[in-house]
Amino acid sequence: PFPGDAEDRLVILPAIEREGPRHFLSSFKLPDKLVFAGQPVPLDNWQVRERIEYEFYQFLEDEGASIILAKRTGRCFPPVEKQLAEAGLPDDLKYMLLVESKCIAAAYSRAKASGPWQFIGSTGKRYKLFSNQWRDDRRSLEMSTEAAIKYLRFLKQDVGDWFLAMAAYNAGEDRIKKLLKEQRVDDYWRMSYVRETMRYVPRIIAAK
Repeated sequence: PFPGDAEDRLVILPAIEREGPRHFLSSFKLPDKLVFAGQPVPLDNWQVRERIEYEFYQFLEDEGASIILAKRTGRCFPPVEKQLAEAGLPDDLKYMLLVESKCIAAAYSRAKASGPWQFIGSTGKRYKLFSNQWRDDRRSLEMSTEAAIKYLRFLKQDVGDWFLAMAAYNAGEDRIKKLLKEQRVDDYWRMSYVRETMRYVPRIIAAK
């Protein structure tokens, strides 16, 4: 090859100049104490802290997505806060929306869950959310929040606390009760199950 060949093939792009200081993720830290839905999060347990930290840094890693998500909360949180307050449920439950659907009313999953609270058809019907090819009540923020409030209230009574209620929202109450019995535990943080459910509650806490 001739000496000039390699230079002809390589295009050197100028480096993008970042304006302002670069914030490293390590400069953001979880607080020493954290309460969620009135329940203390056991951050003194290193495994619990690490699970929540992992999700916290996942959120921060994609700065653009985090900013968009934060902006969306200005639109979807106020009506949900009002409904939760009127129902006497903890305000923190609104953070489930960020993990369930990223506050997108038209969100639709592979499991055919729909709307901001990601109801599957059968659970939707149980709470009077009607859906067919023309209409889907699950996409209404007000109607699906009303259904989520009823379902979460039922789950809290059924499984015992808000961490377990959120896990049951993700995996189903029968599955969670069976796991607790089999593993002889009564605490979400001591339970083991599939990765999705084990990441679900820490993700919601990290979103807060």
